[in-house]
Amino acid sequence: MRALWVVILSMVLFGLSLNYLNNHIVYSYHEPDIKALLDAKLYNGELDKRVLEALRQEHYEEAQGYVKLARTFNIDLNKSTMQAFSGEGTTAKKLLRETKSFLGGFFSGNGEDSSAVVGAVAADFTLYGDLRDIYKEGSRYLANESYNHFILAISMVGVALSATTVVTLGASSALKSAASVLKLAKRQKYLTKGFTSLLESRLAKSVDTKALKSMHFRSIEEVKKSGRVIAKSVDLKPLKPLLRDIRAMQKSSSVADTLKLLKYVENADELKAVAKLTKRYRGATVGVFKLLGKRAIRLVKGSIKWGGKLLFAVLSMVVSIIGLLLGLFSNLYLIKKIFLK
Repeated sequence: MRALWVVILSMVLFGLSLNYLNNHIVYSYHEPDIKALLDAKLYNGELDKRVLEALRQEHYEEAQGYVKLARTFNIDLNKSTMQAFSGEGTTAKKLLRETKSFLGGFFSGNGEDSSAVVGAVAADFTLYGDLRDIYKEGSRYLANESYNHFILAISMVGVALSATTVVTLGASSALKSAASVLKLAKRQKYLTKGFTSLLESRLAKSVDTKALKSMHFRSIEEVKKSGRVIAKSVDLKPLKPLLRDIRAMQKSSSVADTLKLLKYVENADELKAVAKLTKRYRGATVGVFKLLGKRAIRLVKGSIKWGGKLLFAVLSMVVSIIGLLLGLFSNLYLIKKIFLK
């Protein structure tokens, strides 16, 4: 009977030690080998095809990103591909394309290429863009109509950053650019559900939209006069870490590239990972993500990391197995003794 209890107790200890072992196995992780992943992806002139297809669709900057990628990783593109690319970069074509895009971005707050994005950001820097959006969405908010809380809140953040630019000797202007990119990314539907949820929770902590109820919304000019009220209703602390990472991405690549890279971000950790990769590959980063997707930031599992707790867990497992085997052999001995008399 005692031997049976030994078996039961050993099985319980075995189960507990197995669970303890499972909870203390820690793996080392390392960053993916981008070059190896690209080598596996790029074959049969794949990069040439992508450059030419981007040019055919008049997506010059996308083609430019692939060319930068080729240069970064020493990939030779066909002579005909480079001729086609160079032809689209002539001064006349470039000037016409950029002027049209800039104006469109400035007045609408929308756009994907560099010039349109710069136009949208420039509109916010002059306060026209932020005030335009506060007037539009704030009027709806006060009338209890459907409004875009994200656009309203991030525009209020933009006004607050403009107000603190003088106090911080221009330091806030970099974060204002990041806030403008977030607004544009929201409009262009570049923000993922996960990152949107994170941003909305931070905006809820940062912005008090109730302050707008004390303002008059008869015109954009009247909204402008209430700039101090808007600035006082914003606490920048919850948003600053995210804005700094976005600014780091802009600094390493461009405002337009940052906009496109936000499509691959679900949370704060992924934002940091993308910012880190952008610092390494700069203008080629968008091309890396277009070819590899989130594999570019997904850590690769390595070997088991041994530590004191894991060693203790293994020893516990060994002891429980020995105890279990001894209990089983003891029961087997008793069974033979009873039935083989």
